[in-house]
Amino acid sequence: MGSAVVKLLGAVASRPSALPDGIRTQHYTRMLRALVGQLSKEVETGEFSARLASVDSEAWAEGTLLMDIECNVWPEALREWLGRLGVGHSSLDWMSRPLGSGTETASSRRSALVEERNEIAHGNLPATLLPAGLMCEWIDEASSVVHYVCGTLQAHLAATFPQLLQQPLGRVDPNPPSLSEETLAFTFVDVDLAIDDFALLLDGDGQVRLVRVRSIQSGGANLPTCSAGVERVAVSFNRAAVGCSAFRGI
Repeated sequence: MGSAVVKLLGAVASRPSALPDGIRTQHYTRMLRALVGQLSKEVETGEFSARLASVDSEAWAEGTLLMDIECNVWPEALREWLGRLGVGHSSLDWMSRPLGSGTETASSRRSALVEERNEIAHGNLPATLLPAGLMCEWIDEASSVVHYVCGTLQAHLAATFPQLLQQPLGRVDPNPPSLSEETLAFTFVDVDLAIDDFALLLDGDGQVRLVRVRSIQSGGANLPTCSAGVERVAVSFNRAAVGCSAFRGI
């Protein structure tokens, strides 16, 4: 996921000078810290000079350490990692909300998984094995955390670089029927959609918000999925959408 973020940043910022201040500072700090460590261990070489020059060159994204992470991904490490891009705590409230119908949160489940991983990595096998059903729940919850991280990154990067919003969900009906404020009516959709998909809403003030598809209706029927090209589709999200443009994730 980190390499995908760097690839995207490299595409929209040919040099670090085109990055937002906070991201640029994180890039410089991590690269120069690594270079200082390298220099302290060896005499300067041509390779060192080339790497130093690349820090501020058009090839910056090829060697940046901006999104590298070299520790267990505890909840605080995840927050710090996202924070390198400027993602604030207000955008991470999902980490403290229950996952599904249980009481586990993204933070508590992440901590439990890291603890379990550490025990196994140190040669300590679990005293008992979880029931198959509970294992499946853990897998589903871990997958949900990954989806939230991915969605958070998409919303933040799209807000930072609006040019990334290139794929509308479809053409919004200019004269929609009376619908809830969470629902947008499309004359047709341009992408495949499914319940629980992430999408990005762009409001009139330029704010980008991450949402999930909660229902899809067409021809009077509730649909679990909808293929690109289907006409007269109403899509409901988990927050107000009226007056917004809707885009596929980046």
